[in-house]
Amino acid sequence: MSWNKNPQWCSQLIVAKDDYQQIYFVFTRSPYSHNEMIQFMAKLDRPLRNAIYMEGGPQTSLFVDTKNDRIEKLGSYVSRTYPVDTNTEFWRLPNVIGIKTKY
Repeated sequence: MSWNKNPQWCSQLIVAKDDYQQIYFVFTRSPYSHNEMIQFMAKLDRPLRNAIYMEGGPQTSLFVDTKNDRIEKLGSYVSRTYPVDTNTEFWRLPNVIGIKTKY
């Protein structure tokens, strides 16, 4: 796997699954290049497959709200267009993924 576009470093959200069909939401606020993230995921005990890059930079966000847990994560840095780590709020979202159990 590799990312052949112009390199840049940014916050990222990636969705992937492993060989056991488990879904992973991989979020980092710290800026990494896309190829650094690919190498990180390839070295996990359960290597991730079929990964899709969802978003990078300050638009990146992860919000999970369940009966028992709430996770709110914000991206910030992107090397070419937002080279600071000052974002403190969710940006307007062009895409939302909702998940509901079948039970």
